[in-house]
Amino acid sequence: MRIPPSRGSTPGRVQTVVMFALVTVCVGALIIGQTRHGYFDFRLFREAGDAVLDGRSPYPSSTSREVRENAAFVYPLPAAWAFVPFALLPLELSEYLYLGLSILAVLCGLRMLRVSDPVVYACTILSSSFIHSLQLGTVNALLFLGICAVWRFRHDAVVLGVVSALLIVMKLFLAPLLVFVLFRSARAVAICAGVVAVFLVASLLGGFRPVAYVTLLRALADHEALHSMSLAATLHELGWSSTLARGAALVIPMVLIAIGVLAHLRGADERLLYATCLVASIAAPPIVWNHYFFLLFVPAALAARPRLAALGAFVASWVITWVAFDAVNVRSPLAPLIPPHGPKIAMQLLPMGVLLCLYSWWAVQRRDSSSALSQTRIRR
Repeated sequence: MRIPPSRGSTPGRVQTVVMFALVTVCVGALIIGQTRHGYFDFRLFREAGDAVLDGRSPYPSSTSREVRENAAFVYPLPAAWAFVPFALLPLELSEYLYLGLSILAVLCGLRMLRVSDPVVYACTILSSSFIHSLQLGTVNALLFLGICAVWRFRHDAVVLGVVSALLIVMKLFLAPLLVFVLFRSARAVAICAGVVAVFLVASLLGGFRPVAYVTLLRALADHEALHSMSLAATLHELGWSSTLARGAALVIPMVLIAIGVLAHLRGADERLLYATCLVASIAAPPIVWNHYFFLLFVPAALAARPRLAALGAFVASWVITWVAFDAVNVRSPLAPLIPPHGPKIAMQLLPMGVLLCLYSWWAVQRRDSSSALSQTRIRR
């Protein structure tokens, strides 16, 4: 059963005012966050782009201080190429330009999903995870746009393959989305593999060393994995050994994808497989931070009731931030009420809750369809 795209009835003038207000709030959030976060991720990317311009490697040594302090550029080399234009501009100008591009990317992504309800736009842009992404200057907005494009162009093998490849070379943890791409078009997977191969060859010609890069990723994971909000870190904090926790963090996403594939083969709406692959992408990496969960607003916008789903994700993002993080870190009066492992558990409940709601909806639709078919046969 297919659900028609959500279409709001709010006049265009009101939507324009709402969008202007949201952009204003985001700019204010960036200015306020400068003193706390310092646009850290963007400056890291910009420095990597500057290193590429100078003919230097953007990667530090695996034993360097940057790795121990989580201040190292560890993305694939094409990610550094993408930020070369920003390295050519003055720092302050490049920061505000990237801010504008990030907001525009999210607005365009929601538009690709044919969302016209201002409430969905507001919940997405004013969510804690997106504001945090802006304050850090992460690539989440660009990933959001790419993930939306995967859904919008799922019927176009060429565009689907190219966009999937761009997502993977920017963030390796999005590779599980290829399962959805495979069920849409084997040709798209082949195109994706070809584009990734071109980037890999170009990277090798540019001085990229795969062995050193894998060593760098392992060193970063050793220092940061168990301190992040990943599934492995959550299981480790609950008493599991690090080896068992990391193994489970690989098995659980595979199980989720298997469930999604089985549901898809049984006739489930394809957005279930799409959302399952996205949740698996967030669950599998050894290092996950709270702003990664902003990507879950994509399946929320595709839900049967996008306004309700977006409102739920919006509330969850702020509850997790205010209660689970600030209460523990700042030692507010709420701190005694929150267990030490509360923040990480809350982070894992959010994506699982999204999947549970989607699969519950599918089960209800399947039951209603079966009941309607049975009544039709009885009447005959």
